[in-house]
Amino acid sequence: MAHAEARAAGEARLDANALGLVNQLFQAITHMAPAAGVIFSAQYMATQGGASHPLAWALATVAALLAAYCLRVLVAKIHSAGGYFTIHSIALGHGVGFVTSWLYFLYDPLVPAALYLAFGGIVLEPFSAAHFGFTIPWQLTLVVGTIVLTYLTARGVRISSDWTIALGALEVLIMLLLGILLVANAPDGQDLSTFTPASSPNGWGGVIFAMIFALLSFTGFESGIPLAEETREAGKALTFSVVLSTLLIGIFYVFLGYATAVGFGGTHDPAKFAQDFSGAADPYGSTLATRAFGTLGPWLVFLAILNSSLACSIAGSNATTRVYYALGRAGIFPKVIGTVHPGSQTPRAAIYLEAGITILAGLVLGYVFGKDNAFGMAGLLFTFALCVIYIMSNVAVFTVYSRRFPEEFNWLKHGAIPLVASILLLLPIWASIVYNPDPPFSYGPWIVLAWFLIGLAFYVYLRIRRPETLERLRTEMERFGL
Repeated sequence: MAHAEARAAGEARLDANALGLVNQLFQAITHMAPAAGVIFSAQYMATQGGASHPLAWALATVAALLAAYCLRVLVAKIHSAGGYFTIHSIALGHGVGFVTSWLYFLYDPLVPAALYLAFGGIVLEPFSAAHFGFTIPWQLTLVVGTIVLTYLTARGVRISSDWTIALGALEVLIMLLLGILLVANAPDGQDLSTFTPASSPNGWGGVIFAMIFALLSFTGFESGIPLAEETREAGKALTFSVVLSTLLIGIFYVFLGYATAVGFGGTHDPAKFAQDFSGAADPYGSTLATRAFGTLGPWLVFLAILNSSLACSIAGSNATTRVYYALGRAGIFPKVIGTVHPGSQTPRAAIYLEAGITILAGLVLGYVFGKDNAFGMAGLLFTFALCVIYIMSNVAVFTVYSRRFPEEFNWLKHGAIPLVASILLLLPIWASIVYNPDPPFSYGPWIVLAWFLIGLAFYVYLRIRRPETLERLRTEMERFGL
């Protein structure tokens, strides 16, 4: 086995068997950022979708579950630190696999930056001004958050994973209690029309637009895949965590979406609700939290968002740095990125690279798009890019099972379900192009297209000048005994 040969040669490896089922489950849950997923997405959803939060999240849950199922059957056969790059290269070939996976870099590497921007600019600045008497600038939050993140992830994958379990459990508990109290004390009573397009001032168009940000809150259910080399019985753990985490968080989002709508009130007038809720300065930290918990409310919601932002950043960084590591190991990135620290058994060079990207991306997003729009812009890029990646993974299910495992191929499991999942995932892509929101959000599809073309150019360079690196990536599972 290649692992044994590497150890005999004295080469440091990732910490094999450090993670188990629970670690993988919370890797997925915390990457979806339950508290931040609700609080940071709901206002963007309301701009066009009004009070249709529970409907948009229900549709997103179905789409995410189908995509999760497709990934589940894929990772049963293909898994490595290379994540989508390895999966798509094996299933779809070098060209399609590499270029579509390139869109991954518009997503996970930017997650910590987007979260620290949202937490610092949207939450901490007004919270510190109101409760401490001075404003903590978002730039400081970005830098301090990145330092804490880098320290935790560099110490060891088990240590950082245990942090995600503790932080994730607390944020879910706070948010569930908030939702229960909001529903129980809804100012206008219960309103099941929020589960219909009648609650949207723009009908189905508004619901589908809201679904863009609803899907954003599911991003990360697959984030355990790059940690496969550090997981005991990786195939079993991944197939378990990918689907279960998506189902549990989907139920959570639909409930919190309904609690948000009826807890805020005014759902009988969709246009007014859209204006009032999307324009509110701090609907969760002030109005909703105070209605549920009284004077303690803003502090509890603040704690939930803090926990969610840090836990999601840890999960995102752990996933991203393993992809960097795998690309460094294959020779696509500089070789130093593909090395492991012998003490912590973490890819520290990759972790330091991600720290630099987090600060740089955070500053660019914050100054170019403004701290209030930065998370929404990043979220649009995340969703657009991931929808393409998920669709290609659905195609990969068909190609892997029909060509490599024809004796296991089933038209329902490996044909019809991936097709339906892909159609649902096309809806938010369609909405982001046709619905044409105001700038800067209207720039989203063009940024994704530009990034795709950069990836295509990089692939052509690798294909001509360094074709052996692409072959190493495609044969990773065989070479490393995964």
